[in-house]
Amino acid sequence: MATQWKGAFEVCIAILKPKDSEISNETLRECWNSNPHGAGFMYAKDNRVIVRKELKHFERFLKQYRKHEKLGGKMVIHFRIMTHGKLDYKNTHPHQVNNKTWLVHNGVISQHSYKNAKLSDTVKFCKMLAGLPVDFMQSKPTLKLIGGYIDTDKIILMDTSGKTRIINENEGVWDEGIWYSNQSYCPINYAQYGSTRNWFDIRDDYIVDDCLLCHSSLQDNEVKS
Repeated sequence: MATQWKGAFEVCIAILKPKDSEISNETLRECWNSNPHGAGFMYAKDNRVIVRKELKHFERFLKQYRKHEKLGGKMVIHFRIMTHGKLDYKNTHPHQVNNKTWLVHNGVISQHSYKNAKLSDTVKFCKMLAGLPVDFMQSKPTLKLIGGYIDTDKIILMDTSGKTRIINENEGVWDEGIWYSNQSYCPINYAQYGSTRNWFDIRDDYIVDDCLLCHSSLQDNEVKS
């Protein structure tokens, strides 16, 4: 289990679930409740990337996820908190970059963030990445440059063959064989904060005293504001 955390309070969560690992319904619901503005997942099958998205109902998302989990192997999942762009399917992850590559993103890419924009920063960023060679995710120097451009944000790329790459992987954590881009999958001790279920309400404190899933105390210098 995770014992320390970097980047605890960041918008959205991106998840890489390798084949033969499993995420509980409770963890998926925690991700939805903490990031309630749409969710989606993707996997590769028959040399194409299969994508499903849901905006409003967790149970409908869960039913689709469990159905497709049986069909695919490795899964990439995303739960969104809306910061830029409308709340709609177009701005819900995953997003297509080119005819071979899709991605999910955790964070805010400030270079592509504009107030009252209809499209999210991630959608605009994908348009920029579309100018790269179609197989850019196979180039380590290119991925390193992208990592520098997005600072401490995280991205999971998947191509039509099912290969994946995590950009800024060390900013997230591997927990029981599954990679999470931040801690919003992990229940916290809400008793300390009353009955709130909104991460934005908690964020001003910049500290999580007790992560119920990880059973670890986190000091304020171990999380980012």
